[in-house]
Amino acid sequence: MLAEVSKAAAALIIVIYVLGFLVTSLYFATFGIPQLNPFKAQVLAAGVWASILLGGPTLLAHRLRPSSPTLNEVLRSVIWNYGLVWLLVSIAAQAIAFDNVGKMQPDVIMPVVLILALILLKRVERWERYSLVLAIIATILIFGTIIFSASHRYSVVIVSFWLSVWGQLACFGIQALREEKARIEYLVIVSVSLFLTAVGAFATTLYPRIQYSWGGGKPIPVLIYLSKTSDLLPGQQLRTRLVEQSDGGYYIIEEANHKALFIPNGAVSWVYYGEKPLDPRSLGK
Repeated sequence: MLAEVSKAAAALIIVIYVLGFLVTSLYFATFGIPQLNPFKAQVLAAGVWASILLGGPTLLAHRLRPSSPTLNEVLRSVIWNYGLVWLLVSIAAQAIAFDNVGKMQPDVIMPVVLILALILLKRVERWERYSLVLAIIATILIFGTIIFSASHRYSVVIVSFWLSVWGQLACFGIQALREEKARIEYLVIVSVSLFLTAVGAFATTLYPRIQYSWGGGKPIPVLIYLSKTSDLLPGQQLRTRLVEQSDGGYYIIEEANHKALFIPNGAVSWVYYGEKPLDPRSLGK
């Protein structure tokens, strides 16, 4: 028993590591940076985030499959699936820089809409004959709110929608691979393509918004004071965002082309990490 648990744990860690390696490699590639150190903790953290935000919706879609292929059950399954994915993303939002949509916007309205939709889905014997109508009304409420928030691409509402869609597609692919009559070679190609697309989308959209302190890839605001012998802006300060730091120097974002610029250690006098302006008087306290 212990041996089986150990093997399962080792396999899980390997899968998470490989997933994290793919995510970080694709993320750095968007800036033109090679994968500098595949053994950093950041790689494993990226794998954990990808497992949560890609694996979570897939597991939910599998667990919430409709008990029958009727429209009523399908709508119930879709709404419950979206609601739980929304809850998952809302919890993760503590570490993710989503769009600040302000008051009375979709991210604020959606909890109320979800509660109302779930009340409509509650099975009451007296209203059983109207269950399909209530399910349709609940679906209109949910997806009406999603459409209303379409302009906020990186809000909790929209991200939850796309992750729930991914979960449904991944679940469908897994079920298709299990069928005896399935043409495995074609399904494997489609499944792998879908998986790589999802990982690539995660690496270029969500991962760069996860706070670095939480194991994500959000660039860190820094103030770099360049040495007088630097070829770039000698003796001057440079307010920028740090993507990666290696033993040889710093990779910062060149905002115009959204590519990385490498500054060697020899060209840097000191670095201040933070968004707030540096008060030199605080250094003496």
